[in-house]
Amino acid sequence: MENIDKFTTITFIKHNNVILLEFVVNHSVPTSLQWLVSINELKDALEQLKSTDTKFGFLFDVQKLGIISLSYMREFTEIMASNGPLLETKLYATSAIAKGSLIKYLFDAINMLYKTKKPLKLVDNREDALKFIDANVF
Repeated sequence: MENIDKFTTITFIKHNNVILLEFVVNHSVPTSLQWLVSINELKDALEQLKSTDTKFGFLFDVQKLGIISLSYMREFTEIMASNGPLLETKLYATSAIAKGSLIKYLFDAINMLYKTKKPLKLVDNREDALKFIDANVF
């Protein structure tokens, strides 16, 4: 699927000896195919984390995110909820880079559908996002 213009780029990165699952939104709204690829890549990444003893942080860069459908928000939150045991035992914290009230509104909507048990913070830049995750590594 390397040939399509992906809605998201999902990668593992290492920061201060901590594994981060980085989720970068590349476009404001996905096509159906882009969404399907993104969701499958997210599921694959979470499965990889299940198969290790590694703790991790989530780093979301959602600066380009527009208004996505409610069904997409529900699907995303259902994946998070179905991976609750993984997130409760291995996740340090989640930081999301988001500027503007629209993005914050979308995160509020997602938080109404899924309540995280680990620290979550919306920040304006990557440096602050990494600092927040660093502060929650234990």
